[in-house]
Amino acid sequence: MSGNMTGGNMTCGEFEILLADFLDGSLHAAQKTAFDYHRSSCAACAELAHDASGAMVFIERVAEVAPPPVLVNRILLEGSRGGVKTSWAQRWAGAPLHVWLGRVWPGRVLQPRFAMSMAMAMLSLALLGRFGAAAENGVHRAWDRTLKNYDNLALVYDVQTQLQEWRQAPDADQK
Repeated sequence: MSGNMTGGNMTCGEFEILLADFLDGSLHAAQKTAFDYHRSSCAACAELAHDASGAMVFIERVAEVAPPPVLVNRILLEGSRGGVKTSWAQRWAGAPLHVWLGRVWPGRVLQPRFAMSMAMAMLSLALLGRFGAAAENGVHRAWDRTLKNYDNLALVYDVQTQLQEWRQAPDADQK
């Protein structure tokens, strides 16, 4: 990888750097000799030069498009007036949502940071909603268990009371 561009010491990187100058026809004699030698000895660079030459031929065949005179006059007129003057209805009518939001909060709404913040806020609210529903479900289950235990306690109390009455009943019969 020598920086010398004479003879056969040109690298592919140096070839790519000189390719634009070659296409323009502005290479010096020594550079052109080294360029041609490298192009003939390196298949990849030869293909690159061929493709670039084909692209230049295509670009040269494309017709030049002139802007319509009305456009040029309008640009000059509005540039001297300081911009396009439109009514409120023309500015807002038919504008997509991101344009409306950009007009309401200019420069803030269309920032990626704002979009990510809104997405995280929505995710947080969704998680809080699920947590609240799970907590409410847990409260209802705990209340149901408490009522069931209370009902079971009443049943146990009734059974104990009945047993005590039965124990006391034979004693009453013996007296």
